[in-house]
Amino acid sequence: MGERLPPARDLAAVLGVNSNTVLRALRTLRDEGLLEFRRGRGITVTGTPKHSALAERARELVQLARQQGYRTDDIVALIQSISLRRPPDRTTRLRQCSRGHSERPEVEGARSRRYSVS
Repeated sequence: MGERLPPARDLAAVLGVNSNTVLRALRTLRDEGLLEFRRGRGITVTGTPKHSALAERARELVQLARQQGYRTDDIVALIQSISLRRPPDRTTRLRQCSRGHSERPEVEGARSRRYSVS
């Protein structure tokens, strides 16, 4: 990240393709959050493929939320409330249930039979 790319014209010459083809590809990478175009500074790598995938999913979420009538501040509040909730993992739940409770907790994931932790 942070590396500068050569101008599109130079990339096109090296690759042996039309400069419009390179510009189209660079715009796609920019739209995916991987590149940043700055006038006078050129093109800079700003993201990773993981970041790009997350950004795409976030765009999908925002689009869905807006279709459902949510405003930007509603979406942000929802994401913040979800990120603050941390359900305890299975081991922690089992330990908590076994302390001071006479009931035996059921193990999740059993389909036809129910198992309990002893």
